[in-house]
Amino acid sequence: MFERLGIQARFGNAGFTIVLNPYAEQQKSSSEGGADQGPMSSDDSARNPSCVCSLLSALAAHPHVVDVSTNRPIELHGTNGNVQGLVQSGNGAQKPFNAAGITGHGEVVGVVDSGVNVNHCFFRDVSNTGGSIYGTSWNMDATKVLHYDDVWYDRTDNSGHGTHVAGTIAGKPFQGTSPVGNGVAEDAKLAVFDFAISASGSFDPGVDRLFTSLYNHGNGAKVINGSWGRQGSGVYSAECRDMDDALAQYEDILYVASAGNMGSWRTINSPADCKSTLAVGATFNQN
Repeated sequence: MFERLGIQARFGNAGFTIVLNPYAEQQKSSSEGGADQGPMSSDDSARNPSCVCSLLSALAAHPHVVDVSTNRPIELHGTNGNVQGLVQSGNGAQKPFNAAGITGHGEVVGVVDSGVNVNHCFFRDVSNTGGSIYGTSWNMDATKVLHYDDVWYDRTDNSGHGTHVAGTIAGKPFQGTSPVGNGVAEDAKLAVFDFAISASGSFDPGVDRLFTSLYNHGNGAKVINGSWGRQGSGVYSAECRDMDDALAQYEDILYVASAGNMGSWRTINSPADCKSTLAVGATFNQN
């Protein structure tokens, strides 16, 4: 039973997380280059209430277990318009940062999302350097995307969300396209962490894996954006403990998290509600 458990290391070797993942077969088939098999049957042990309760009871009684909590699903966030001007002045037509020459030049921003369409005109590599960006590789001479960690072996953006977010941050066309809609830091470069599995959803492999990939020993991203979250439970979550522990060690990383899409009282999502992240949200619906 539970042949499809996922074991995920906690940050700093502080134990591990067990994930009862109903899409484990899709991860396996994707890593082997096969087709998605679809969700597992309803009688699978990872979805069987009796099996899950038995496991939780055994874990809770173990003297080495600190806590047992739910692994809340990831929800993607974000809509925008006239983003450069709104961020810089509150007016879509006025861009004082850009006018002062502050465009993100020399910076690398990490994007943790559903992937990025690297063939889009905002991200296409026209450097002709030929270096790989996938897996653990970095091409520091690439035009826009220096690194693309396809953690679940999926180099696509089926939802378009990650491409939208990356464009909001640093999108900029390089050949024969109008600059309308350029990103806030249009001259910054990107390191992408794609944690989506085709159309099945997004699966967080843990902050240790994420920071190791994007930080690149201090030569990669020191600003990391996550326009996604988990609906809050009103308590300081295990995910936040891991995030805050990581940010205490990676002192020069700023993690920017979207507050969420709900827009009502007390609806800030994790990890935006962690102690050391920067939560960002709009003040008006039209923004």
